[in-house]
Amino acid sequence: MVENGVIRLKFMVRALTRSDYDALYRLIQNTKSADLFHPQTMTYTDFAKRFDQYLESQDDQWMIYVVLLDQNLIGKMELKIDMGNRLGQFDIVIDEAYWGKGLAQKALNVLFDYAFKTLGLNKLIAEVLAFNVRSINFIRKMGMQLEGILREERLVNDEYVDIYRFGLLRKEFQEG
Repeated sequence: MVENGVIRLKFMVRALTRSDYDALYRLIQNTKSADLFHPQTMTYTDFAKRFDQYLESQDDQWMIYVVLLDQNLIGKMELKIDMGNRLGQFDIVIDEAYWGKGLAQKALNVLFDYAFKTLGLNKLIAEVLAFNVRSINFIRKMGMQLEGILREERLVNDEYVDIYRFGLLRKEFQEG
């Protein structure tokens, strides 16, 4: 949309649908996000089965959202919930072409607002591979605090990698 000579793009976060599969599969094949999804071992069929299981499960403890810009899928967020402890663990992936434009921050603000205000969660956690400095800096910018390091927790490209665990409490989100 163009208003007064300014192009305005429509930003939206919504639940995953099967019509998103092709664009989402292309997104996770991106070499910058490859270590997060192990695409070398994930065929499209395996990918579709994973997300079909999610859509068919109607599990209210696991939520997958897509991030859209002018109807183009540019990212994905997942939220897994432990309602007994009012705890959520999330991840986010944004297409490299959209890095540095504030869209991941905008998407996470939507997710944080929903998790804390609508779902009533007390805490959100994110786990980041130790070599992913850009994500570590971003997560810190979002107000999350380093809570610990899971040493050699994940095997990535035949090497064990530490995972940094970050947390954000509802009261910290409300103060921020």
